[in-house]
Amino acid sequence: RSRYDSRSDRCSPELDRARYDGVNQWGANVGLARSPSGYIADGRIDYAANRFLATLGHDTQTDEDGNIQLQRSRYSAGVGFGFADGKAAFGRPATEGFAIVDTHKSLKDRRVSVGDPKSIEGVRAHSDIFGPAVVEVRQPYQREDLPIDVEDLPTGYDLGGSALGMYPGARSGYALTIGSGASNTVIGRLVNADGTPAALLSGKLVPVAGDEAVETTFFTNRTGRLSAARLAPGRYSVILNGSIVPIGEIVVPEDANGLVEIGTLTISP
Repeated sequence: RSRYDSRSDRCSPELDRARYDGVNQWGANVGLARSPSGYIADGRIDYAANRFLATLGHDTQTDEDGNIQLQRSRYSAGVGFGFADGKAAFGRPATEGFAIVDTHKSLKDRRVSVGDPKSIEGVRAHSDIFGPAVVEVRQPYQREDLPIDVEDLPTGYDLGGSALGMYPGARSGYALTIGSGASNTVIGRLVNADGTPAALLSGKLVPVAGDEAVETTFFTNRTGRLSAARLAPGRYSVILNGSIVPIGEIVVPEDANGLVEIGTLTISP
């Protein structure tokens, strides 16, 4: 863009590149102002890293003959520290609020990215050796969905969704956890006493032991393949709908991390 003031004979062309709210995003501004008394040239560049925001700028002023009268450089770096629900982390400065996005212990040290990498702004924050991701709240009192991605997610691990939703207040901090103990998927096969597939049946897995174990449902397909999701480590009774007698038990090990194969269960006559 460019502006011209005929009254003062002042012309000021300017180039600007907006910076989006994502990791490794940058913005810049370059301007030149001409007046009868001389020239003023200035430039600025902003860079958003995962944990900090940096700005570098420089101004130069000359007289009408082009002799430098003044030069000035400036730089700054900003970091924000957040505390929420007993968790602490740091990231780029946040004015409206923030969310600390961490993982459940079952996901160990896997990297978590927050934001859509295919969008114009890209990933907004990610976890690294310095701790969990820290994401700035954009607009208080409005629902915000944070797309998430976990690097090398174990096969069968159930995150429960591809985004975290929150409804933030003004200048508030939140601690969000990705994953849980109840994130395993069990698969197996259910057969009748004569060995034929127990097709299109449903039932429930009732916890017998396990601190985080909760009751869940299962289904079989036409080949008798049994599957159930969101299971925590523990021992479960397998009960068909319409019955109160277990047809067997399955165990989800304490070190389970995703897909658990339980083999073949047989329905007794």
